[in-house]
Amino acid sequence: PAAAGLVRAIGASLRPSARTEEELWSMVTLHAELAIEKMQESNAALRVLDPELRDELLRESITENEAFIEEYTLGVAELRAHRASASDTDARAAEVAEVSAGLAGDGLDL
Repeated sequence: PAAAGLVRAIGASLRPSARTEEELWSMVTLHAELAIEKMQESNAALRVLDPELRDELLRESITENEAFIEEYTLGVAELRAHRASASDTDARAAEVAEVSAGLAGDGLDL
């Protein structure tokens, strides 16, 4: 769910430059990680300005950033898990194909 939200939010502008869905997800992951980093930097700078968070606008900004950071972090984790799963599946498929090719070369039909 969080990954799908990231792909919708960030992926729309990246889709034209992605050749595949995997490439799109990789690009979305990178952009989300950069956004998380920038929001964390922003929060740190706002806390320097107002360590007690007395200013309502600064407090709201930090609260909103923290919500986005949490959502983006979850989305990045989901995208990475999906990509790792896809890589494992690709590796297993390649291994099966290699074994099948070897057996076919030995005159065995699969």
